[in-house]
Amino acid sequence: MEQVFAKAEQLTEQLKEYVALEIEDMKLGAVQKGSAIIGNMAALIVVAVMVVFFLIFGGIALSIYLGDCMGSMPMGFLTVAGIFVVIALITWLGRKSLIQMPVMNSMINQLFAHEED
Repeated sequence: MEQVFAKAEQLTEQLKEYVALEIEDMKLGAVQKGSAIIGNMAALIVVAVMVVFFLIFGGIALSIYLGDCMGSMPMGFLTVAGIFVVIALITWLGRKSLIQMPVMNSMINQLFAHEED
């Protein structure tokens, strides 16, 4: 009878170890996926800042060029401002398919991506 209790105790200890290891594995997986998402978000922010700078300086350069071509600097700046308004309108109207869905799909793919050994 003591052997049965000893085996049951041993099995209980092994089960406790297994559960503890599974919990630890889940924690590590969550940290890994969370850090991957944060890393991708940081990279996206850096790229977005660079794109904003490009748009600002490119817009100024295009405004000056168009101002020279039109003979009126304010008309060049107004033309570029109009182009930016049209782009902003198109982006706003298509925000679901252009921004929200790709971001959501990217996050879902990162969260549920299976590591290949």
